[in-house]
Amino acid sequence: TLAPLEERIKVLKLISKNTPEVAWTILLRMLPSSSSDVAMPTHKTRWRMFEVETDKPVLLNEIYKTYSEIVDLIISVFDNSELKLAALVERSVNLLPDDREKVLDFIVNACPKVSHDNHATWHSTRKVLHHHRSYPDTDWALPETILKSYQEIYIMLEPKDNIGKVVWLFNEHWPALPDGIMIEPRQYEKQEQFIRNKRIEGLTTIYRENGLNKIVELSNTVENNGILGDILGNIEITNEESILLCESLKSDKENWFIKSYLFRKAIILGLEWIMQIYDELDALDFDDDSLARLFVPLNQSQTLWDYIESKSGNVIKGYWSNVYPQFDRLSSEEKTYGITKLIENNRSIRAIHTCSFYIEELPSELIVLMLQQAATIKTDENVQMIGSEFNRVFEELDSRKDIAHSTLVQLEWLYLPVLASYGNRNKPKRLHDELSKSPEFFIEVLRLNYKSEIEEEGESDETDFTIEQLQNRAFFAYQLLNSWDRIPGVNEIGEIDFDHLESWIGKSREMAEKEGRLGPADIHIGQMLSKYPEAPEKSWPPNEICKIIQNINSDTINRNFSSATFNKRGGSTRGAFDGGDIERRHAEYFHKLFEQHRSEYPVVARILENLAKSYLEDAKRMDEEAERRKLEQDRKSTRLNSSHTVLS
Repeated sequence: TLAPLEERIKVLKLISKNTPEVAWTILLRMLPSSSSDVAMPTHKTRWRMFEVETDKPVLLNEIYKTYSEIVDLIISVFDNSELKLAALVERSVNLLPDDREKVLDFIVNACPKVSHDNHATWHSTRKVLHHHRSYPDTDWALPETILKSYQEIYIMLEPKDNIGKVVWLFNEHWPALPDGIMIEPRQYEKQEQFIRNKRIEGLTTIYRENGLNKIVELSNTVENNGILGDILGNIEITNEESILLCESLKSDKENWFIKSYLFRKAIILGLEWIMQIYDELDALDFDDDSLARLFVPLNQSQTLWDYIESKSGNVIKGYWSNVYPQFDRLSSEEKTYGITKLIENNRSIRAIHTCSFYIEELPSELIVLMLQQAATIKTDENVQMIGSEFNRVFEELDSRKDIAHSTLVQLEWLYLPVLASYGNRNKPKRLHDELSKSPEFFIEVLRLNYKSEIEEEGESDETDFTIEQLQNRAFFAYQLLNSWDRIPGVNEIGEIDFDHLESWIGKSREMAEKEGRLGPADIHIGQMLSKYPEAPEKSWPPNEICKIIQNINSDTINRNFSSATFNKRGGSTRGAFDGGDIERRHAEYFHKLFEQHRSEYPVVARILENLAKSYLEDAKRMDEEAERRKLEQDRKSTRLNSSHTVLS
């Protein structure tokens, strides 16, 4: 049960006296953290002591009084810590006016006693001012009369040196400016330009008063030195100083400071400036790798690439091996050239990632080469590919008329793990067609994935392959068989050529039995037959499939047909008290099918009857689960009604 307010405060005072550090953590968490705190209900066990009353009403006056007591206690345990003072600034915003004024007065008096090594309190105050001044018309923003107190703290704690006043602009992507950003919402370009102007102004001051060396020093300490380099590119410095900055190109370490500087400077001064810098660096005997890094961050174009082609082979290779390709705004000819160069430098995976959105602009032979190389040649590239990119590429291949069928089949086999993955919309259509047409191909795929039952231990006809290669081939075969949903002899509108289906199954089982793989063959035949589409207005399975199952009457085919039929319904969602209604509908459906087939196809009827029974058992289990939930809900309602009666 909840203790009275006085008792709770007494406990907090005792903790504050004996363990002030622990008390600080507890008290700070008890203060409101925002003007719109959200409480999440605690999960409770299903069976608990219903006779114990835990839901007691708490009045607003009691909450406000608790906050005031906490403010007094948290002030009493303050130990002149800079981080704790910064935390008080953040939490003060959401306090009641009297409590906020008390905390702000305390902060003003405590500031001289605190060592502000990291300027944490100043930064917290700056963020408060930014947040409320940027959105003055909202109902949660503090008025300027209150923000004036925060402004006084901000001015009092402002660093004395010009570097400390500016450097924070380069530690945050969207820095919180104390004056706020009075620009309409979603006007991101205007907001970015506003911040950019502030950064240029601040860095210009540092450059004039402290020189370039200080900026280079800052590039090793600020959190976002890429922004620092980009802003430096807007400031006019000498060519000698630019050459000095380029010394960092000699390092293999990724340096966004120099990259961003070169990127911005090349935009402002043009490619001619880069050519001039290159000549000066070359004259200083910079190595080819360092010279190649000069071009990597620049905007890509045919003009730039033609200039690079005039340099040494190592410079060319260094550029194309390290450039991050961004060809979106280039012409189709430039895109083709760029993708070709990436392929030549064994970056086919990056090429696929780059060109998937404009794949229709590339020639077919280049797309095929890119896919073949990406799948067969090992690369050290750290590129995360996603299925949607491959889907776009293969969808484009499907629309092309100038690619040989054998080539498309090969590509589907190479990218089978992606195409056959769960939920992927672009299936290996040609491989599925081949499976449905050729029993020989079906057996070949089985052979890759299943060991023969009559094969001697250690005997294998795959001696030319390594263990890893055999495992990869088996995995590919497994993916293909499990994604296969095209029944032999069934056309696009569902019509079944019974002779073709019977012949295909008969020949496949005959070949599989000779090789000792009849069991695996029947597994996939059963699963394949279950994939014939079901329609509410039609009997299922159709007579042709019923005849196949009835005539063969293989226990393996029957079991896998049943399990695949069950599994293709997937999961289900329902209300907490709905019970097994979904399962009962399934049971009724399969019982109806059982009645339709029991006379002519007793084997199929038995499969359908067992499915109906299985769903009835599941329905009973779901009913019992719902009943338990209802019982718990009723007990809770009874307890709450009793509680309300006592309160009345």
